[in-house]
Amino acid sequence: MGFAASGRAEFTGGYETDWIQTAMFRTEKGGIFRLSNSFQNVREIGHFLSFHGDQGYFETGRFSEARTVCHYSQGGDKQTTREVCEHPDLSEFGESLGRGHGKTSIQIVLNFVASIQNGTQPSVDLMSALDMTLPGIAGVQSVRSGNWEAVPDPRTWV
Repeated sequence: MGFAASGRAEFTGGYETDWIQTAMFRTEKGGIFRLSNSFQNVREIGHFLSFHGDQGYFETGRFSEARTVCHYSQGGDKQTTREVCEHPDLSEFGESLGRGHGKTSIQIVLNFVASIQNGTQPSVDLMSALDMTLPGIAGVQSVRSGNWEAVPDPRTWV
């Protein structure tokens, strides 16, 4: 189920989005996760993921740490682990291509192109990309419809 809220009556600057959008999801196995995006408010833009289950949880870092830090516990353990990942600098593409995304988007594209050139499997294949994209689309559809929306399984499309 998706929800959205904004602190202003009208959108400004041609940027038509809510301040915060949050979608709750339940998996077929009963796990619950939340996807939250924060836009156009007093804090900087940020994406945040939070997965919760009976035996553990996973959350991304907030704002500037969203793509480099995660917190998790597993196996019902109440102790939280904090993990940091680094992304190599891609200075040859200029700052504008990586601004706000830790340059991960261009890294995925470069990896995909290299996999075609080398005849290897990309790090993010088609089904993985759809698995990561479709919940966000269903969340936006839920915000618009006000109803629970099913996340389609792309494996049934082939």
